[in-house]
Order: sequence, then structure tokens, then C-alpha cells
Amino acid sequence: MTVSLGSNISAIAQDNLAQAQKIVTQTVQSLSSGKRINGAADDPASLAISQALTGQVNAINQSLLNLNNGTNLLQVADSNLSTMQNMLLQMQQLATQGQDPSLSTTELGGIAQQLTNLYAGMTQVASGAQYNGQSLFVNNSQFEIG
Repeated sequence: MTVSLGSNISAIAQDNLAQAQKIVTQTVQSLSSGKRINGAADDPASLAISQALTGQVNAINQSLLNLNNGTNLLQVADSNLSTMQNMLLQMQQLATQGQDPSLSTTELGGIAQQLTNLYAGMTQVASGAQYNGQSLFVNNSQFEIG
């Protein structure tokens, strides 16, 4: 049996060249993507871990967005409550002022009108407080002064 040494060397060289091209292609793919793992064939166990971690990162990022939305909602509520607190402080001052026995009926009527206006303003602030189209104080928009 005659074996041709030239054809075997040629076949071995072609196999080596094909393997080298495969390695170069994988290396270029890794370099261009910036990732060590580009597919399940690269490292199946690491790919599974990477996908699980990516899912966790996505969930954490969404949690951060939710927290930011919650913070914004609280800031809107705080601003409205601060406005209502200022109105309540004015009402307290007017009520104390109304206790002065030296005030005339006209002056007491003016104080009562201011109290009524402040009450209406508080009702308006409470009913208009919204975040993303939803009322923040929908059940608390009516106040009783007593």
C-alpha cells in the first residue's frame, strides 16, 4: 500500500488552518462584542450564570425606577401638604385673632370670610393633588372645621 506523504501533509495543514480560522473568528467576535461569552457553545455554565445575573440586574434597575417614582409621588404629596399646613396656620391665627373682644361685627365677618376662603383653598389643593393622573387625597378632600 502506497501512502502519499504530500496529500496527508496537505490535509493536516488544511485542518490546522480551519481550526485556526475558527479560533480567530471566535476571538474577533469576543473582541467586537466585548463579551467573553457570545453563545452557549462558548461556555454553557457561564452563559446560564450570566443570564441569571442579567435578569437580576434588570429587576434591580426596575426597582430603582419604581423607587424614583415613589419618591416623586411623595414630593408632590409633601408639597401639597405643606401648602395645606400653611393654610391651617393662617386659619389658626385668624381664629385666635377672632377671639379679640374689641373687634367689631364687620371685622369678625371679615375674619369669617377669610376662614371660609382658606377652607375652600384647602379643599381645592386636596382635590387637585395628583400624580400621574391619580388623585393623592381623593378620600380626604373634605375637611370639617369645628
